[in-house]
Amino acid sequence: MRNACMECGDIDKVLATNGEDRMRSLKIAGFSDRQIASYTNLLPLQEGAAKVRAIRKSLGVKPCVKQIDTLAAEFPAETNYLYMTYSGNQDDVS
Repeated sequence: MRNACMECGDIDKVLATNGEDRMRSLKIAGFSDRQIASYTNLLPLQEGAAKVRAIRKSLGVKPCVKQIDTLAAEFPAETNYLYMTYSGNQDDVS
């Protein structure tokens, strides 16, 4: 994915076809908004990361909150262990 971004050199070209799926793939692969900005030559990085974030949010690519069941469903868990991921479609907690 990094090479694909670097070869295109422009965020608009990277997201030209099927932008939502490509952005989601980049986020699932673990790329931060700042890394995507760097690989697509959006400088300075702080402003570039903000632009990538705005594009990502406009595409509807947002992380969801998942819960880890630490008691293996034997008893109701009193302590929530939560994490955020781009791999899911809906939150485990409300």
